Amino acid sequence: LARLKETDVSSQLDVESVEISEDAYLPSEPVKPKELFVLAAGILIGGGLGLVLVAGSNFLDNKLRTVDRAEQKIGLPVMAAIPEDKRIQKKIEPLVMLSDPGSPVAEAFRSLRASLAMHDCSSYNSNKGSSSRSILITSSLPGEGKSFVSTNLAVAYASQMNMKTLLIEADLRRPGIDRIFGLKTPGAGTVGALNDLEKWET
Repeated sequence: LARLKETDVSSQLDVESVEISEDAYLPSEPVKPKELFVLAAGILIGGGLGLVLVAGSNFLDNKLRTVDRAEQKIGLPVMAAIPEDKRIQKKIEPLVMLSDPGSPVAEAFRSLRASLAMHDCSSYNSNKGSSSRSILITSSLPGEGKSFVSTNLAVAYASQMNMKTLLIEADLRRPGIDRIFGLKTPGAGTVGALNDLEKWET
């Protein structure tokens, strides 16, 4: 009955009162997404987030990456800066003072030797004749280059300044200077001396 009533109402409508005012047209470009707007917003937001991340990481970074920052944080003068070398990292040529004396690394060791000599002379004059004859080379973590620096600095003193140089390795856990100099004596270095001492005591 409801369907019949609806058909009766629709049959009484005046069809001629409906007319087309404007024809529908196909748009030349999509309404969404707006590519230029999305691209510009992505560049601005991505660039802003990148700058925030870089500034935050730089603010939270407490590593000493430059010589000036090291002097500023530690409050002590830097004697020399030894550049990195792939041959050193791969332990191909640990004694660069002998294998490649003209390299920048060897020149850095000569600068270190000269800085230590100047510091020794200044301390000799200030302390009225008491100059330092011992140099301690250490670091906070293993693998930072203690053996590399100590061996090449010893070679710089012994071979280029003709000074009597005694190199003592006090690393009891991971000694490596005997391998750098090619010493095949078992138990060379401080570890060997301590083992011999234990044998004598027993």
